[in-house]
Amino acid sequence: MHYNCSECNRPVGLMTDHNGTPCHYRCPHTGRIAEPQTPVKRDTMPVTLVAQFDVLRQLRIQHFTRKDVDR
Repeated sequence: MHYNCSECNRPVGLMTDHNGTPCHYRCPHTGRIAEPQTPVKRDTMPVTLVAQFDVLRQLRIQHFTRKDVDR
């Protein structure tokens, strides 16, 4: 998950208390008190492992076919 600071809008890690719940914190960049963090919504779905292997397989097939054509 990606988290952005509410004060400077830069990416920062998750800031939690000792129980693991998001809480107010001091911004490491500006020094101001920032709001508890909420995850940034992604525009696209994360790529699954099956889809990654499929893309790699297609690239490998294209690579070998190009080599064979050049010879």
